[in-house]
Amino acid sequence: SPSRALFSENGRPRAAAAGESVGELVVREIHADYVVVSRRGELERLTLERRSVPLAAPGGARGDAGR
Repeated sequence: SPSRALFSENGRPRAAAAGESVGELVVREIHADYVVVSRRGELERLTLERRSVPLAAPGGARGDAGR
């Protein structure tokens, strides 16, 4: 099972592990396709978005989009 999940915090990507806070959320569990978070003491299951392209390519490469 993954050790970190990627969230958006103030419009910026942020990786968080179980036990860490992201805004008002506390990450409780991380699974391959979802995470369990606590928001104001209530547990919620969030489905993770799958991306078909990397968030950032080495050296600023942009793939075919830059052509």
